[in-house]
Amino acid sequence: MKYTADSWFFIQLSKGAENALDIWDYIKNDKGRLVVPTIVIVEVKKRLLSYGLNKYAEELIEELEASQKISIVNLTLGLAKEAGKLGNAYNCTTSDAVILATAIETGYNNLLTEDIHFAPAEKQGKIKIVRF
Repeated sequence: MKYTADSWFFIQLSKGAENALDIWDYIKNDKGRLVVPTIVIVEVKKRLLSYGLNKYAEELIEELEASQKISIVNLTLGLAKEAGKLGNAYNCTTSDAVILATAIETGYNNLLTEDIHFAPAEKQGKIKIVRF
């Protein structure tokens, strides 16, 4: 299965949430693939630092960079343009618009999130929210 991660997924992972750990293991055991927009790296690093988890944040980012099963997707001009359209259409934050655009444009449309702002895009069949 192909996933795109919202920062919420990594926060749940840092808290040891069982479902997040299960998906993480699924990906690491070569059964799935994960796309991580760079904006998610910003959000996760900021949040983990606020929790005092600097070492964990660094180890997580290193693991993301080293994995053959995980792709970190940079914000390109094309993604930025699409995110602007989606942000306007769905009235979501810039970060969420970038995450949504990344999921749609890469085809990794199973979005690991609990964010209700993505529900209208799911309703229109653009993504599938993987809730846990």
